[in-house]
Amino acid sequence: PNLFSFNSPLGACETCRGFGRVIDIDPDLVIPDPSKSLSEGAIKPWTTKPRRFQRLMEFCERRRIPTKKPFRDLSEKQQKLIFDGDRDFRGVRGWFRRLERKSYRMHVRVFLARYRTYLLCPECQGTRLKPAALHFRIEGKNIAEINAMRVGEAHLFFQELKPAGQMDQVARLILDEIRRRLGYLVGVGLEYLPLDRQSRTLSGGELERVDLTTAIGSSLVNTLYVLDEPSIGRAIATAWWRSCTTCGPTKTPWSWSSMILRSSKRATSSSIWVRRPGRKGEGWCLPAPTKGF
Repeated sequence: PNLFSFNSPLGACETCRGFGRVIDIDPDLVIPDPSKSLSEGAIKPWTTKPRRFQRLMEFCERRRIPTKKPFRDLSEKQQKLIFDGDRDFRGVRGWFRRLERKSYRMHVRVFLARYRTYLLCPECQGTRLKPAALHFRIEGKNIAEINAMRVGEAHLFFQELKPAGQMDQVARLILDEIRRRLGYLVGVGLEYLPLDRQSRTLSGGELERVDLTTAIGSSLVNTLYVLDEPSIGRAIATAWWRSCTTCGPTKTPWSWSSMILRSSKRATSSSIWVRRPGRKGEGWCLPAPTKGF
């Protein structure tokens, strides 16, 4: 199983170590204005390095690369030579690699941070796994292609997945758990999210609903969930109500309870008890049915 986990050294990509991204030089930061020519200072970090600039001019003359032509008009091969260099000229990347050896100095680290960014891992292309993990396929899809699906698509995929023969007995428990968790996400309205979406990119409401599915999937007993609608938002309270009525543990309805404060009429109408605060109407009562519900 660790082969299919980017959190394990056995399955994580060796280049990015399971992060899917690597820190590298950003060409857009090194050459912010490609309309400039090399002689006009198109390579920004070398505008204050006269010795390095002189070596660039000599290299371009030897390789017959135009120095008065806008950088964006140079051929792809010429641009690659400027970045990668050759045996006699390190190029832009080689020069930055040499600087990285002196990253123990504070001013060097600050200088490098100006021109580096996170880029897609060239080895795994963002899958975060070793190539060996991608050789295994289910219905023609590997684990990276399944992780790239949206929640709704993955839920439909696993609902229709029917392993034959002995594989059905082996995968039955795992498939039931996967279908149940995906059903929770669909039940709270997150069917549009990709499975490989990073949690730091989620909105507050989406993150709250993901936490709700975790609470539902934990199958806790004798538990009371208190949700204050003004704090979490009406959309979250409605999603919780929907998950309780569609994908909650309906076989054991008394195993856990939920309390939603100041909720909508539709949510309170499906409650077992409603607490009405106030001097005159204070007390517990049965909810009144909502018309059309």
